[in-house]
Amino acid sequence: ILLLTFTSFINLNAQNPTPHLALQGVLDLHGGSSTSLYGSLDGKAVHLKASANIPDLSIYSLDVVANGGGSLDPSSFVLSGSANAGDDILVYRIGNGDSSANFFSDYFGSCYSNFDTTFITSIMTQNGDDPIALFMNNVLIDSLTYSGNPILSGVFSGDPYEDSWAYRLPDRSWL
Repeated sequence: ILLLTFTSFINLNAQNPTPHLALQGVLDLHGGSSTSLYGSLDGKAVHLKASANIPDLSIYSLDVVANGGGSLDPSSFVLSGSANAGDDILVYRIGNGDSSANFFSDYFGSCYSNFDTTFITSIMTQNGDDPIALFMNNVLIDSLTYSGNPILSGVFSGDPYEDSWAYRLPDRSWL
């Protein structure tokens, strides 16, 4: 009689594997006023960077805590598809101006093609001082925050990235 024994191994980190996506930039590029070309909500985006191949981006999500109100909601915007190591992902909003759909391609020009994947969502409402939160499996893994608290508004004094952007440096600090 041949007796076979099967051993199962449990991956304790299966629910929360190592994150391979991070915030690279938070953008509020257009002034608050509407023009005939662009709407007041144009220029609002988040730049994400993949550090490894990600076969299923749906384990990642974003939230914007506008004006320091509300609470974190990992279901605000769930990503989809996949990403390769080194991919640049732009998640942005389209405003209500005549050329709003072209805002980012107009702003970045030929550099716009450097984004490997783009997503359009209405959650991008930041106005230069609002926290942005990145989740993996509903767990907060990265954020642009105020004193480490992703609920409060304003990582710096004033509106540090109003009509501009906050960009993460290689040492993980924000510029």
